[in-house]
Amino acid sequence: MDAVQARAVRSERRASERFEGVQAFLDEHDTSLRSLANSGATRTEVESKFALLTPETSADIVREAIRRSGVLFDVNREEYHFGQSVVEAGVWYILASANALRGDLPVALAELSLDEMTEVAQALARLGIGPERSKEVLVSVAAARRQLIAAPDLTISKKRYDEQRSVALIHLGLTGGHGSLVWPPTSQTVMKRLGSGYWKDALASIGITASGLGRSRGLIVFEESDYQSAMTDFLHHCAATESPESFDSFEAWVSNEDRLGRQRPSGAAVRNFYQSWTNAKRTALTGWSVQSARPSATSTAASAARTALHDASNAHRSALDQLSGLPARDRAAALVTFVKDHMGVFEARRRVWFRAIVKSDPGAITRRLAAPGLKPAQRLLLEATPPDLDAVLTDMYLDRLLGTTEGLRSTDGWLESDAQAELDSIPEVDLSAMRVMRELRNFFTHDSAESQSRLTTAMSELGELDDRFRTDRPLTRRFICRWLLSDDANRLAALSGSVLAAWRGMLAAEAVASG
Repeated sequence: MDAVQARAVRSERRASERFEGVQAFLDEHDTSLRSLANSGATRTEVESKFALLTPETSADIVREAIRRSGVLFDVNREEYHFGQSVVEAGVWYILASANALRGDLPVALAELSLDEMTEVAQALARLGIGPERSKEVLVSVAAARRQLIAAPDLTISKKRYDEQRSVALIHLGLTGGHGSLVWPPTSQTVMKRLGSGYWKDALASIGITASGLGRSRGLIVFEESDYQSAMTDFLHHCAATESPESFDSFEAWVSNEDRLGRQRPSGAAVRNFYQSWTNAKRTALTGWSVQSARPSATSTAASAARTALHDASNAHRSALDQLSGLPARDRAAALVTFVKDHMGVFEARRRVWFRAIVKSDPGAITRRLAAPGLKPAQRLLLEATPPDLDAVLTDMYLDRLLGTTEGLRSTDGWLESDAQAELDSIPEVDLSAMRVMRELRNFFTHDSAESQSRLTTAMSELGELDDRFRTDRPLTRRFICRWLLSDDANRLAALSGSVLAAWRGMLAAEAVASG
């Protein structure tokens, strides 16, 4: 063997060893990689963690394994990085800039607390903004707050915020490049952190009344399934044309679809619906492949509850850990966001689970047709050829089942008896806790007399089963937040843990149904 052949043999051996090393790493850590990505970790953070915890594995192997895993990592983490006060200060600063408000030292001393000034100044310092410019920001924040007292109708639209933010970045000497961490935060971050995805609610949370102009809340033209199909079809297009899966590419694709007569949600609408572009791709890629964009109902049902339980467990643990580490002043807002998100995700994924398990059961339609009290419209859809299950199992119908006194156990006869028995065996205390979670989410969303009354009733019923939830106090928002966060947030942990109990019961039900 000459030198050239020897080098070729050594090169081939190294490549083989590298492949085996990467494969072994993925076999052992694939689940952890996906869990870290779902929790919001960046690629750099994950690589650094493995460097410290698996020093025997080379950095090249780790990087190559992460690349081959296909896991999507967040790149812009400003929404996790900035504290609540810093996000709020960004809105006030942009409001002041947009209205050319100039404050002074006495106003700042009167309007801003020391903790707030310190937190904002420290965040700005980490971005390289010096004391003089930091002082300017704080004075502007105070000026906007003071002006709101004199002019209660002072407000700013999302579009105006985005425009003024671009000016502010230049003024502060910062750049808003891909993946960079900058301040003021983007409007998307403001909506997510302060308003559960809505600009009007974000402004209201800090005392600003939004303009009455603009679209009304809701999906308007598009259904939930339209967002999913848009992302799925777009990723198919990218795979077929070898084009990038970027936000800009999606916008161009939507324009082309429109010219072809196919109306799709805009890029901004998709990003807002999923809370981020990364989440949109991550959701669309779940169970998706180039060869089979539409997995069968059986395969979807077989993985829906297991995946949902895994994700809910991670989100539950992460949220409670985050709450314990937040300053006291930020915990109530974080609690409200967690309750809304936790129940919103559960209800959306339960709909997917319900449809999948029904479609995978050949006897489901027969059972439903034999059930008493079947409405004529539903019977007509089920007796059609082929039966139109999607028109029957609408979001409204499935959510109405969940809202009955039986809660999760209510399936209208769709499930066969053994699978139904698994749902029936979910402990009553967990079903009662879930009812409280749903009413709590509704109360935090609407804050009406009716939602307060329904929450009081649900809490009273849970109190009969669990002494921790007995109280004679009126259930105001302020009291509820303090009560749930007290005693190391054990009441909140018990309430939100009911979602995990629900998924365990649903996992058992789907195992019986598919067995």
